Amino acid sequence: MKKKSVTCCVLFCFRMRLLWQRRRTDGHVLVLLSRGSHQAAILDARVPVRVRFAPSPTGELHLGGFRTALYNFLFARRHGGTFVLRVEDTDRTRLVPGAEQRLEQILAWTGVAPDESPSVGGDYGPYRQSERLQLYADVADRLMSSGHAYRCFCSERRLELLKKEAARTRQINRYDGKCRGLSWDESAARAAAGEPFTLRFAFSSQRWAQ
Repeated sequence: MKKKSVTCCVLFCFRMRLLWQRRRTDGHVLVLLSRGSHQAAILDARVPVRVRFAPSPTGELHLGGFRTALYNFLFARRHGGTFVLRVEDTDRTRLVPGAEQRLEQILAWTGVAPDESPSVGGDYGPYRQSERLQLYADVADRLMSSGHAYRCFCSERRLELLKKEAARTRQINRYDGKCRGLSWDESAARAAAGEPFTLRFAFSSQRWAQ
């Protein structure tokens, strides 16, 4: 068991070494994400780094979640940036009382404390998604008013039938745009009446064809 733990520790340190390799060029930072990878993140050294960890408070913090938090924390520290904790608490049916507080306590205990969070605060709050809903609603209204989005009232049943038909005909599953033709007045009236809807981006037919 001891040998296995040591091996895991060595592999973890090796992984971190590969993750944080970097080169500087022309005022930018090239961060190599992994060994042998052709992908890299190009950072403008003049732009402050902001990274976030966004867990759901539906239970205890698991190892995979902590790994994500640690990577983001180290990345922020390496580049003089900010590590943000944003809580994804919009699924109210699965919330576990006290989970959010325990999460912040664990991060603080392990030395991975966020610079901005629901308890710490910051200039870009709120840091709970449930407290940002009005911000998103305002953006959604602007998208609809400008014609870049529209309400879709199609039921889950209809969308599932579209998906099955696409699979049967071996076509790419995509929405057929049924609700895009609704007038603004009809769409607003149905929404005001409490009919469930989602928002869809109004892509052009030319883009679909591509």
